[in-house]
Amino acid sequence: MVTQTAQAFVTSFLTRCLRVHIEHQQGDAQIASLDPALLLPRYRHSQRRLLLIDFEDTLWERNPRRQHEGKGEGIPTEAIEVVKLLSEDSRNEVWLLSGLPVKTLDGVAKDMPRVGFVYVVFPG
Repeated sequence: MVTQTAQAFVTSFLTRCLRVHIEHQQGDAQIASLDPALLLPRYRHSQRRLLLIDFEDTLWERNPRRQHEGKGEGIPTEAIEVVKLLSEDSRNEVWLLSGLPVKTLDGVAKDMPRVGFVYVVFPG
């Protein structure tokens, strides 16, 4: 049995996520399509679920130009509502992985008290 600290686990996990993200950006990653027919029955019958959601560019297409124009991030209400709905199910533990500015995430967090936030910084 291998044990590790929470910090070591998170560091390792995020490092792997970053590596896959970079490979995906370069077109090297082979990611299988999600099969809802296999996923949904397991989801419905699970007692506990950990949902790690890449917030921007997954739930909506982020426009980085808006940030530079000083107009804020423009997070669609629909994206926030999806996360809130998932967090209302007591079997779900929802965490958002995001590279949005901390100020922006603080504002979003006020509307989603049952959601955890992980601020991710991508190099470059």
